[in-house]
Amino acid sequence: MNKSAESGNIFFYILLAIVLFAALSYVASQGNRGNTSTLTDQQAKLAAQEIIEYGQTVANAVQKLRLRGCTDTQISFENDVVSGYGNVNAPTDNSCHVFKIEGGGLNWANPPPAFYNETAPWFSGKYFFYGETVWAENGTTCANSTCADLIMGLHVSDSFCEIFNDSLGLDMDIEDTTWGGGRWTGTYGYFETFADETDSAEAAGKTLICSGSGTSTNFGILQLLIAR
Repeated sequence: MNKSAESGNIFFYILLAIVLFAALSYVASQGNRGNTSTLTDQQAKLAAQEIIEYGQTVANAVQKLRLRGCTDTQISFENDVVSGYGNVNAPTDNSCHVFKIEGGGLNWANPPPAFYNETAPWFSGKYFFYGETVWAENGTTCANSTCADLIMGLHVSDSFCEIFNDSLGLDMDIEDTTWGGGRWTGTYGYFETFADETDSAEAAGKTLICSGSGTSTNFGILQLLIAR
């Protein structure tokens, strides 16, 4: 047998394997590149579902505490992650604390990292809780602190706001409403009446929507916790 020819054949097969592997790698990379938008859409929908479920978990914890006898002004969102939620009205035994084992027993959770709005004016990248907006469709149309509701929020991008509402089956204009307020410490205030969106047929009676202001980056998901 010609050893030189045999060596040449082996070299040829190795070279062929390298070429085939390179070709397969290129095809795979092109396929992944083409699926980027699909993966992003799917991730956004999964993020929306995660936020929806966590909002409902917090709402259920608040309801549980109220059934135990906690008043709305005793509810505390004090936690070990975000400062400023101390509530002097809350019992010292932590029985009305949402994020304490003696109370609601919840762990503080951060939202999915890719879709919140880091340039939002306040509470960027974290869930927040406030009591300075009147959710008008849920029982009242007054415009003062005696009618303000307790709300959980999260600033997000305008594009994610639309995806979020789609996940809820809502087809609504997210440019209509302004809203805001400070951290909940047991006292209601008044920032505005959240009426424009909640007066629409799509959002009427809802306890969870995404809304925004066309004048800033102030788009956000709002979960109604206590309607007064």
